[in-house]
Amino acid sequence: MSAMWTATAKTPFLGYRYETKSGRGKMLVPDAPADGIIREAFEGYASGRFASQAEVKRFLEGFPDLLNKRKGKLTQQRVTDILTQPVYTGHICSEVYDLNWLRAQHEPLVSLDVFDKVQERRNGTAKAPKRKNIGDHFALRGIATCACCTVPLRSSITKGNGGQYHYYLCQTKGCDHYGKSIKRDKIEGEVGS
Repeated sequence: MSAMWTATAKTPFLGYRYETKSGRGKMLVPDAPADGIIREAFEGYASGRFASQAEVKRFLEGFPDLLNKRKGKLTQQRVTDILTQPVYTGHICSEVYDLNWLRAQHEPLVSLDVFDKVQERRNGTAKAPKRKNIGDHFALRGIATCACCTVPLRSSITKGNGGQYHYYLCQTKGCDHYGKSIKRDKIEGEVGS
């Protein structure tokens, strides 16, 4: 659980604004259209539409007029702050005031269920998309090492002249064999003989 981050008087949390209510003083109220964008970011990440926080960041960067950006860029930390703020569920948490999930007076933008799914995805194992050059094409990937620097060789598939060509290569900067490629069939043929 994270503590509330410092909010400015103008934009306390992206998707909310302050409004003075009689008998209650200043309260957070949804700020259209930013509230819908924040809701879509949460729901998209919870459902898997956005595979990573980086994709959420790119989505939010598509709305430059709505973002309170620093130096013209939305930071990854700001995206993390948004995705971990219980205030979007209509709750208040503060380590300073020892408040843990206190039900607030403002309208939530996302449900607790969506918020929990986002936290599960954030804390789960990151999954990278499957690469073409990993599977069965390279039997010695991670095993074959550079003769010069002894670092495992990387694999590469290039296209040209109507076919695909498979190579192993050293990508260690400073190595004498940096960038030099060796045909896959040559290395794997030497191992088999």
